[in-house]
Amino acid sequence: MKIVIFCQVFYPDPSSVGQHMFDLASELAKKNDVTVITSRNNSNNFNEIYSDKETYKNIKIKRYRNLFGNKKIFFLRFLNQIVFSFQILIYGIINNIDKLIITTNPIFSSLVGSVIYYFKRNKIYYWVMDINPDEAIVSKVIKRSIFTNIFDFFNSYMLKNSKHVFTLDKYMLNNIKKKSLQVKATVIPPWPHENVLTKKNKKNPFKEKYKLKNKFVIMYSGNQTFINPLESFLKIAKKLDSDNRFKCIIIGNGNLHQKIIEYKYKFNLKNLLILDYLPIQDIKFSLNSANLHVVTLGNKMKGIIHPCKIYNLIVLKKPILYFGPKESHISDIIRKFKIGLSFRHSEVKKAKKAIINLKNKKLKIKKIQNPFKQKNLVKKMVHLIYSS
Repeated sequence: MKIVIFCQVFYPDPSSVGQHMFDLASELAKKNDVTVITSRNNSNNFNEIYSDKETYKNIKIKRYRNLFGNKKIFFLRFLNQIVFSFQILIYGIINNIDKLIITTNPIFSSLVGSVIYYFKRNKIYYWVMDINPDEAIVSKVIKRSIFTNIFDFFNSYMLKNSKHVFTLDKYMLNNIKKKSLQVKATVIPPWPHENVLTKKNKKNPFKEKYKLKNKFVIMYSGNQTFINPLESFLKIAKKLDSDNRFKCIIIGNGNLHQKIIEYKYKFNLKNLLILDYLPIQDIKFSLNSANLHVVTLGNKMKGIIHPCKIYNLIVLKKPILYFGPKESHISDIIRKFKIGLSFRHSEVKKAKKAIINLKNKKLKIKKIQNPFKQKNLVKKMVHLIYSS
């Protein structure tokens, strides 16, 4: 069976979407002819370019190069999405495909999939990892218009005509059903990569380099964007700055990165360390250095995006400090398994008190075995692809 996957990020790109799509492709490639069409540019560093063709673990990978090289400039990123979408559309029209798998990266995948389905009636499987144009509208990047109505038309058409739709949480599923009542969808959360995260090492070079011994480390590691706001964590860092028992660390990049740096220097925060993205092989060291990990979600982003770092933290048995809406997939997991602290963005004082209690061992967080097993979730998805 010839299976083709369209996804703008894929192996060896370090992004979460690319890693999860690779896991699915690897399982499918055990019994099928699998081709992945993706980008040649590293999603975090456009100057890093991958080979245009290769075969890895029986997966044929074909890569198109981005024309514009700065992901921080929205207009250029938007143009890259358009160009890549046009390229995969042409590929899908001129090639024979038994089953086509698309995801929400690029954002125009629903349009591409709709056109291919209209002309070729391919069996299409749609992996919805975020929802647009909703995300862009809520973020105030764009306003509702004829353009967003057209976008939603193709969303509805693709959801209706996909053989099966996969999405990440029940809130996202509810939003999908608002676009198409006829959708055949299953919730499959994004699994953590246990084999990478739990590999034993006697020494932690990250902890040694930044002199974190005897410090209570509170860490945010990931995208720094307005959809995952960090104002609450920055206020925590400010309130704890005079207490040398604590160290606050922010790792990553994004359109809020410069504002975070400006905040640090505005208030002269000595206990706040800001780092850019780390090489993927170093992530296990940085994550393991923290005593408490911060996860955030914008107040209006429930069911639109799905921050998935919480799954890795479960594997690492690390307590979670969540800032966001009262009801979300993150708060549901924390409440169900008792693995962290949940606060609204406005509850900074309460959060500070809870952190100090955690440090002083007056508050204990439960450690659990990972219930989100990669093997089980990938096989469930593959079964649904084979059976529909």
